[in-house]
Amino acid sequence: MLVVLALAAAACRTRGATDAPDAGSTARSDAPSASDRNPRPASSAPVDTLGTIYPRDLPPHPLATRLCDTLHAVGARRKAECCGGEPALFLATECARVLGATLHAGTAVLEESAVQRCAAAMVDAVQGCDWVTPSPPSAPEACQGLLKGKLATGSVCRSSLECEGQLYCAGVSPTKTGVCTPPGAAGAGCGTHVDVLATYLLDRGLGTSHPFCADFCSLITHKCEKEPAIGSACVANVNCGPSQTCVKGRCSTAALGGAGEPCGAVPCAKGLRCLDKACVPLANVGEACSSEADCAVGGCVGDAAGRATCGPQCTASLDALRGRDGGVTMRMPSAPRR
Repeated sequence: MLVVLALAAAACRTRGATDAPDAGSTARSDAPSASDRNPRPASSAPVDTLGTIYPRDLPPHPLATRLCDTLHAVGARRKAECCGGEPALFLATECARVLGATLHAGTAVLEESAVQRCAAAMVDAVQGCDWVTPSPPSAPEACQGLLKGKLATGSVCRSSLECEGQLYCAGVSPTKTGVCTPPGAAGAGCGTHVDVLATYLLDRGLGTSHPFCADFCSLITHKCEKEPAIGSACVANVNCGPSQTCVKGRCSTAALGGAGEPCGAVPCAKGLRCLDKACVPLANVGEACSSEADCAVGGCVGDAAGRATCGPQCTASLDALRGRDGGVTMRMPSAPRR
């Protein structure tokens, strides 16, 4: 990955990246022209040896340091206390640099009271050691949506979180700035950019708060389309609309299974798992499990006798990641399982 970023950085410097506008400037000239009536394409921006558009020579920003320490270092330090070893603090450092550059530029607002609420929620989330898994802890709901963008339509941006309202940063990447743009109409491209700031802030709602599309972004075609009709073919929930789920290969608005209700054909509601064809609560520490997805907290840990139970898991294990069908299951971070 570092090699790819270094090559990207060299390419951007070769193209004369330093002539590009800074994030927060407006992608329009004083003299109106045909191009000024539409957002300009993403422009190259100055990059460093790691290929980032966020500078490294700015002083630390106190709020950025506090929030990033909360998101990345609090859990890392607590996990080190539970499992031994040194806490991994690289993500906290990089998060503080990226967020600090944003706050110094004045392209977004972060309230101190919001940081305080997030910090209190994170400390509560990592109490004890039962929550420990090989992955970092997910950000609590109190840590979501904290940044308020200030950039208007047509402004050069480095993240959708800098754009006001529901605008998103079209064309942004780790090595290129984008342009704050309204959600796209049918046929517009979507779902392909990498938002560095949103990633470091563990933002799970970017697709909703700053949508690519006015209607629906297909992650198969990466085009804006109409929301899939009920009964449309699907492979997973991402193929269906926000109010739908994929049931038996078709998009459905059927209610998810409640506690004690049949499951298999219909998925179980949040906080439940499918066991012996019925929806039951997620397993607590010490209870039997088949995969991490069965556990309310922690991972699914096997013992010498081959019995797997929910509990703290300090290191990765393929056995703990195996789904019921015997295949290895890799899952994206979700909301904390509380």
